[in-house]
Amino acid sequence: MNIWISSITELDGICETYLQHVPSEEDRAKILKFRFEDDRKRALLSVLMQRALIREYLGLEDDSGYEVVRTTEGKPFARSLSSSRPVGSWNYNLSHHGNFVGIVSHPLLLVGVDIVDTRMRSALSSSAQEYIKSFDGYLTSPEVHAILSQDTEERRYEVFFILWSLKEAFIKAIGIGLGFDLLEISFTLPRLLHQNHQQQSQKERDDDDAYEHDEHFQGRLFGKAEATIRGVAQNDWSFQYFSLDERHIMSIARGPIEQGIESYRQAACLTTPSPTFCLKSLAHEPLPRAVQRGLKSLLVNRRGLPPILSTAGSSHSHSLPPLSYSQSERRLPACEIL
Repeated sequence: MNIWISSITELDGICETYLQHVPSEEDRAKILKFRFEDDRKRALLSVLMQRALIREYLGLEDDSGYEVVRTTEGKPFARSLSSSRPVGSWNYNLSHHGNFVGIVSHPLLLVGVDIVDTRMRSALSSSAQEYIKSFDGYLTSPEVHAILSQDTEERRYEVFFILWSLKEAFIKAIGIGLGFDLLEISFTLPRLLHQNHQQQSQKERDDDDAYEHDEHFQGRLFGKAEATIRGVAQNDWSFQYFSLDERHIMSIARGPIEQGIESYRQAACLTTPSPTFCLKSLAHEPLPRAVQRGLKSLLVNRRGLPPILSTAGSSHSHSLPPLSYSQSERRLPACEIL
């Protein structure tokens, strides 16, 4: 499994220049349709990360050995052009919001990811309770209760955005998008971890993912969630969330291939791995550490292209705990297209 994160700040002032690294004319046209530069940077970095991940998995040096295809619902997937380099059940999912772009992949399980800014607010709502009302029809009664039972406005917003990003990660994993009734899936947060995790019992510590014990996580959000669909516990799925910085969280969903929607499984030629008995435990394995990918590490080497004009060290990949990615933030709406 891979978890990659990149920052759009590396593209400051050079976004249009690096459109040359996008091999698809259609993708370039989509990127240029965005009016604001930060939206273009998110879209461009999304394409670069997606293609770099596919090349790495298939062992390719350039973009000629595969194609990126979309289902009728708009979910992208990779298709190898060589029978000697099959994609198999490997799949990926991508999200971006604010300064962050993230992508996750897994060779045997469906994966979904969502990034959200927990400090995003609506000018039309004067309180968290009023804000939550605008999501009637999407949040279950237990979820609304979990949100409104928090003791501060900030915590109410935090729990809302965690629950919302978990729902997004799930529907993106199965490939259905907006066609899924979000009232059918309900999330609970058994242990909402925020700070002082050293007070946990030893068993709770052993159950947590390894990166959750990093000192950088003190005072930040991280934890696991449980889900039911129409009242049935989804024990074959695992759901985790963690902070990327003071504002953003990333939620990741992992589950069985056979629960992807039929159009996605058929279009991507996904098959349930055999044997299946180990997949349930595989879904609950600890998450690997996220890898912060610099811009240069995402590019295919091509002569004649301009140098990277960004922060030092951007050519490398760094295996770091997600909470070390502190960036200056700008409050921006999501513009997810991939």
